[in-house]
Amino acid sequence: MENQSLIDLQTKILEIVDAKINETLCETTENQKTINMEIYNNVKNIFEQQEADSEKSKQNEINIQNLSKLVKYMSNDIEKLEKNNEALTKKITDQEYQLTYANTQTNTNFVTISNIIKQFETQLEDQSNEIKNKDKQIQILLSKINELTKKMEEIEKNLDKKIETHFVENKSLEANKINVEQPIQQTSFGIQKKNSNEYIVSAPSATSTETMFLQRLERACSHNLNIEVIYITPNTISCQIVGTTGNIYVANLVGVPVCSCLDYERNHHKCKHILYVLHKLLALDNVNRNLFTYEEINSAIKSKALAKKTMVIRSN
Repeated sequence: MENQSLIDLQTKILEIVDAKINETLCETTENQKTINMEIYNNVKNIFEQQEADSEKSKQNEINIQNLSKLVKYMSNDIEKLEKNNEALTKKITDQEYQLTYANTQTNTNFVTISNIIKQFETQLEDQSNEIKNKDKQIQILLSKINELTKKMEEIEKNLDKKIETHFVENKSLEANKINVEQPIQQTSFGIQKKNSNEYIVSAPSATSTETMFLQRLERACSHNLNIEVIYITPNTISCQIVGTTGNIYVANLVGVPVCSCLDYERNHHKCKHILYVLHKLLALDNVNRNLFTYEEINSAIKSKALAKKTMVIRSN
């Protein structure tokens, strides 16, 4: 609108100038005409320059509008970038805080674990020292037990010798009282029941072998012996017996009874361990005989309800 008004104004001015020039041409001389013509041309150039400037102004306005739009778009982009930058900065700050907290927590956990490890090491060291001390105590106790075992064996040997000497010197024995837990069967040596817990072994004409048998039978009934396990195979029956000193002996019962104890290895007679099983535990008749069958021993084991201590081994 402004450009159109400017053009209309310029047109009116040109018309007025033309009219004035025409009037002047009529009145002035040739020189004056020339001057007026120059003025006209100058004014015309001025107007043409103004039109050119007006066109440039229009183009500049268009450029300014485009630049304004571009600036607006760029401002929006800058705002978005700033928001994104703020969000990223916040995320980075949060991650830095989390990393700092995690590092602090890790350091705390490391210190705690180090303290726990030190406590465990201290406890292990204390336990190791205790174990060493207990090992020393056990070694001392074992040494004492070995000494006591040797002393008990010596005492038992001396006692056996004294009893044997006593029986040899006194061949006409009266009654020897034996306390047992189970009833004793009548044997060729005349074992007779006196009351509910006492038995009399009579040996009016005992020889040296018979005397040794009676001694071992007495010890089998009175000593603290215990059977651990009975092994039954298709051909043999054997058992493990815990002696008075805690030693474990193996006795084979079928046929001629055999034992791994020192007494049997020296004398080859039924020891107290064999007599304990045959007489006190299984209550067999005439335990002074030489041979015992597989069937009678197996039958006696079953009749005495020794299943818990029996291990049956079958051949492949």
